[in-house]
Amino acid sequence: MPRIDVLRRSSTHNPVHVAQVEATKQGQLPTLQKAVVVEVFSDIDVREDFLLYVKNRVTNPYVAGIAPVNSVVAKIISNSAGNAQTNFVILFPLFSSHLQLPISTGEVVNAIFTDGGTSGNSGIGFWIDIARAGKMADDVNFTHYDRIYDPTNDIENYDTQDISDIGGTIRFGNLVFKNGPEHSGVYTLSQPDPAKNPYNILVASAFTNKFSSIEVVPRWNKRPNEFVLQGKNNSLILLGEDRHGSLRGAFEPDANNKFDNRGGSAIIDMVVGRGRLPKTAANIALNERQGFETDKVSFKYGKQQNPNEGDPDYNADAARILIAQNSKLDELFDLTTITTPTNVYPIVQPEILAGRKLDVDNMDGQINSPSTNNSYAVVKADQVRIIARQSSEQGAAANGSILLIHEGNRDEKDELTAGNGVSQTQDAGLAMVMINEEGVHVNGKFVHLGPARDHAQPAVLWSNYVEIINELQGQIKETHKLYGEQVMALQSSVLMLCTTLAQVFLSSNVCPPGGPNAAIAAAAGILQATGQQIAQANAVGSVAQGSLGLLQKQADVLQKAAADKQSKIVFVS
Repeated sequence: MPRIDVLRRSSTHNPVHVAQVEATKQGQLPTLQKAVVVEVFSDIDVREDFLLYVKNRVTNPYVAGIAPVNSVVAKIISNSAGNAQTNFVILFPLFSSHLQLPISTGEVVNAIFTDGGTSGNSGIGFWIDIARAGKMADDVNFTHYDRIYDPTNDIENYDTQDISDIGGTIRFGNLVFKNGPEHSGVYTLSQPDPAKNPYNILVASAFTNKFSSIEVVPRWNKRPNEFVLQGKNNSLILLGEDRHGSLRGAFEPDANNKFDNRGGSAIIDMVVGRGRLPKTAANIALNERQGFETDKVSFKYGKQQNPNEGDPDYNADAARILIAQNSKLDELFDLTTITTPTNVYPIVQPEILAGRKLDVDNMDGQINSPSTNNSYAVVKADQVRIIARQSSEQGAAANGSILLIHEGNRDEKDELTAGNGVSQTQDAGLAMVMINEEGVHVNGKFVHLGPARDHAQPAVLWSNYVEIINELQGQIKETHKLYGEQVMALQSSVLMLCTTLAQVFLSSNVCPPGGPNAAIAAAAGILQATGQQIAQANAVGSVAQGSLGLLQKQADVLQKAAADKQSKIVFVS
């Protein structure tokens, strides 16, 4: 059959498209051949059953045993060769092991051969990359090339009769895996039974297909100057310029509708799990293999594509490591909107958020150091882990540490006084957290445990505090002993006084005619003696009062000493 090796999207009702197809049937074979991937060499050492399977199918079995990892078994489909029962060939990856591109069974690749041939009967063939298809098929997760042959997948053909053939039979999400331009009666792969799609059979029977996951991966709206690396499973590395949100990102048009390409704003953005929220999510389709994929032809169902599909969302994307030369990432990550207690240092100083434009006139030749925002390194994920290895395995012994440091001014020093009274100096403004096998070490001019600086209290220096407590406790015990002895003496004197008075008033108080009462006279002597005892009790009270006064003076001394037992660095809320 004649060669058909173009994007056969054309409608049979469009004479221009038909002429384009006919023109490509003439001339020499194309430099690049196209081939459908059948299997992938995934193991360093190929299994015997896999090797036997491959050798029995390919035209170059002599290379099966030496094929490097990421080689493929493919079926040449250029020049309608896919309809033949042969034309299976082993293709080495063109690029070195330093760059290993992803590939899946059922995808179409571009291939070349060292002898300029088309079958690999001589020389070695190489696959270069996945053959780029139109956007109705192009998918970083899995590209089914033959969807370009379905005229209903081309919005330009919606004014033709082709769409009438499907009419109301199309339902949302039913994306199929076409085998060539079936509407023209031409197949990419041999299909004796119209009910059995060879692509579906190929994918279902592949040894290595079990290692591939079909899933929805949002597409990336790429700026021309960006270098983008994408994996098949929603992972992306961007080397480009400060960007957030849409394609415009940080570049907003001025009054003349021109964008401010300010320069000096390089970023490296490593992200997984884009499009987790509807704002940047892709439309989803359920294909005939009962797998979900990105819907590339939503217009067929009267649905609009999400204009923000796949754009970076610093708050919603699953996980990200972002390095920025010049940006406002505190603002972009919504750190400035966090509600914090009053009287604390702000997360970022207001001048950082000013977003000043590049002042070309005052740069003093510092072309690469514009004074606009700040450079950043940001890590964000649902869970963040920083691990320093501790291993005693032979040949891999390690005892790591983690250091978080805020650089200080090495030309100036802060003087710090330790709890033992020893003064030390460190770089002014230096602050650090060190985590190692000995524990967690926090150092800085001040260390605040808690948010409220103005209401924080100094931490207690325990060893010094214990000295005060022990001394105070000893004095309390001594005072308690002395007080007890004095109270007992006083109680004894009062008891004697009460006894004497009772004797006086219980005895006869009748005076004999002309003379004193002998009982009263005796009582007077007893009262005199009791007064002396009370005087003694008063003396005891005076002694007690003096002891209490002495204790109060000692407490004042201890209170003043306690001021030296508090930290001058660590404060706790």
